[in-house]
Amino acid sequence: MRPTSSSIRGTVTEAVFGCAHERGDRPALIDLGAGVVYSHRRLAEEVTRGASGLVKRGARGRQVAGIHVDNVAAHVLAVHTVIAAE
Repeated sequence: MRPTSSSIRGTVTEAVFGCAHERGDRPALIDLGAGVVYSHRRLAEEVTRGASGLVKRGARGRQVAGIHVDNVAAHVLAVHTVIAAE
């Protein structure tokens, strides 16, 4: 894997989901084991909604979060949700 010459600025969430609405309904995450397909738009919307819920319940940056899920798609969704809640 070659290193990229440009640096990414902003948060992880912005880097991952910055173009989500432009990419729309194209697949972003496919979990064949669970039979789940998330589009760019759906993934960004679910992460944003989940992060908002965590913040409303008192989640703050630099807190420890545990994630226990049963498939890859849920894991990706949960990790990005926790990161976005910072």
